Amino acid sequence: MKKTFDDLFNEFIHNDESDSPLKRSDIKKTIETIANFKKFKKGEISEENVYKELGDPTTTEEYIDNGLKYVRLIWDTPQGQFIKVVVSDILPEEVPLEKQLALAVEKEDYPKAIEIRDEIKKRAEKK
Repeated sequence: MKKTFDDLFNEFIHNDESDSPLKRSDIKKTIETIANFKKFKKGEISEENVYKELGDPTTTEEYIDNGLKYVRLIWDTPQGQFIKVVVSDILPEEVPLEKQLALAVEKEDYPKAIEIRDEIKKRAEKK
């Protein structure tokens, strides 16, 4: 007979002799951490509150893809990793004009492409 997820979970939680590397105390800490985030009222789960609960991230990664900037914050906790991804538009000064032009053409935003092309020409004439 196949067991359901609930059956397996309950069996694990109530088994003192579990072979799993996770102990009840670890699970309890994870549940408490999650519960702490739920205590915040809507709109109050802010970066400040996350830092207050978890401290500074263990790792921060930044990358740009399809005109968006991604910042991935990773906290290593005893219960595993907590990951927060912040997505934002790329500020124009962060992307070279040539790359902006290629993105505008790729998106078929020709009025924007013309504007960027003209800006590239204007800057080249100033040099």
